Amino acid sequence: MFEPETVDTTILVIFIGTAISAVAAIVMPWAFGRVPRTTSTPYDNYRRAFGLLAAVPMPWFRSAFCAASVPGIFLIPIKPLNGWPRWSKALIGAAIGGAFMIAASAFLQGVPLPVTAIASLLAAALFASSAVKLTAGERDAGQLIAWTAAGHALFFILIGTSNTSDTFEHLWKYGIATPVTIILIYMAVSTGRTWLSAALLAALGVTSMSLGFRSHALVCLISMVVLLAKGASSRPRWAKVGVAIVGIYALAILLPNSISSGAFGADVQARTIAQEQVSDAPAFLAGRVEPPFSIAAISEKPLLGWGNLNKIDHATEASGVQIARDLGMENPDSYRKIWVREGGQVSLHSVFFESWAAGGVLAAGFPALLICLFSAAAIRARGQYAALVVLVSVQGLWDVVFSPWGYNRPILFAISAVLACWCITEHRRVENKPQPHSLSDPGSNHLVGRSARNPT
Repeated sequence: MFEPETVDTTILVIFIGTAISAVAAIVMPWAFGRVPRTTSTPYDNYRRAFGLLAAVPMPWFRSAFCAASVPGIFLIPIKPLNGWPRWSKALIGAAIGGAFMIAASAFLQGVPLPVTAIASLLAAALFASSAVKLTAGERDAGQLIAWTAAGHALFFILIGTSNTSDTFEHLWKYGIATPVTIILIYMAVSTGRTWLSAALLAALGVTSMSLGFRSHALVCLISMVVLLAKGASSRPRWAKVGVAIVGIYALAILLPNSISSGAFGADVQARTIAQEQVSDAPAFLAGRVEPPFSIAAISEKPLLGWGNLNKIDHATEASGVQIARDLGMENPDSYRKIWVREGGQVSLHSVFFESWAAGGVLAAGFPALLICLFSAAAIRARGQYAALVVLVSVQGLWDVVFSPWGYNRPILFAISAVLACWCITEHRRVENKPQPHSLSDPGSNHLVGRSARNPT
């Protein structure tokens, strides 16, 4: 593995990655492209190629834009295959508006532009537009997110970054866990067996927990509980509520106790205990020490933001320390070095908090809309693709709140959001579809016709 550090090296990587993606687009359909087994459409190959281009970094802003942005630009004037799904236009507008607000805030306050945040929001808008143009429903969006996940995994396997090139544990945690999970669940939904998707989510959750990737384990296990709680439409409501209660108890009580007892290994046990000593927050959130600093930064400038997070002053940092202490985080030295890192780089470790703190309340519109969209999709998901929709929605919710912008996160956000949009759109179409009149309905046309033929 290697990490491209110069323009020349990156251009070479682009050519190599494009060639690999082209070969994969031809070979992989034999083993992967026909899942789920549905009637192929002429756009299937376009979706495969577009997704695999996520494996190829661009020379500039490579954490935001991958090579899929090139065809994405050419797709801008193209009409959607099946119109715009609900919320998709608002999603694109919010991303563009957020980028504008952050740039305006930086300009008005005379601070350097936060290039990564602005580029990531614009990339998310571009990829969301591309995803709408390439899809006509849940089936297409599911295929697109699966192939994008394949491209994302290829990047980390073939190229990688500095924190994924030493051990498999780091490759899994910082690179391929999420895309591999998406691919496997996409393949599982083709069987139509919900229990298979639930079993895979449980197995992947246990695997990630054992490898020290607790947040991904939590995403998998929450998705499994949601999927089982939803169950078949014919299941009684009390049974669904019972499953949900048992699942919540297992995640909130049994799982943390298992971690603390060393059931998932000594390393995970030691890390969890060490983080619990820093804070009395829940075990899974003990590693997320940035929220108090985020709250302090937003409270200081809620409307306009700071323009650039690195300009947050020491007084605001001190206010964040006080909030942290009020929440039970008693050792400032253990978390202040995570808030402000070497070179004065400020980390809020959250797309939602970073957007709001940098560009003000209006800049938080895009991540806030993602939170609403993913929540609605997870609740409404039904049918063959329910497991996939629930997974990408739960993963999206976690990443919006607890993860920063990173490599390929804009394209994964965008396509996951479009899948959620199609889920909500198709669900509403089914709800609004006129139902045929029952033969026993006294107001039906059947009885009217009978009366007309025999008026006596």
